[in-house]
Amino acid sequence: MSSLQKTRAKRTKASGRGASAKYLWRKQFRLGDKSITIRLGNRSKESAEEISGHIDHLLECYRYGTEPKPETKSWLQNAEEKLVGKLAKLGLCNATNNPLVERCVADHIERKKIDWHRSTENNFRQVERLLVERFENRRMSQV
Repeated sequence: MSSLQKTRAKRTKASGRGASAKYLWRKQFRLGDKSITIRLGNRSKESAEEISGHIDHLLECYRYGTEPKPETKSWLQNAEEKLVGKLAKLGLCNATNNPLVERCVADHIERKKIDWHRSTENNFRQVERLLVERFENRRMSQV
């Protein structure tokens, strides 16, 4: 059995008395004989419920050894890297299906590299640097 919980965050001095309350979401479930909590952070109720539904589906797939639905696979491609990493650490999904742009570009250059002239290699390295600057910490599915 799993549950989605909404908790009230503690106020900081910076938020003051008049500031509106900040709510944080977390998903709790059992995996084997361990109780697991994944913190989802400050987000809308709809977003938290959507994430909770996908996690529930991944749990079912894990328990019964089935393949996730296309909607869940698509969601994993666009989900936050940190969340996908947590799910992958638990064995609920594969984290290598959506590489960072910088890694993908570097791998591509290394595969294509044969006997390049120095200027060609410089051009490719410049393109790599500009792509990494432009799409820093983004997944390929987000480009």
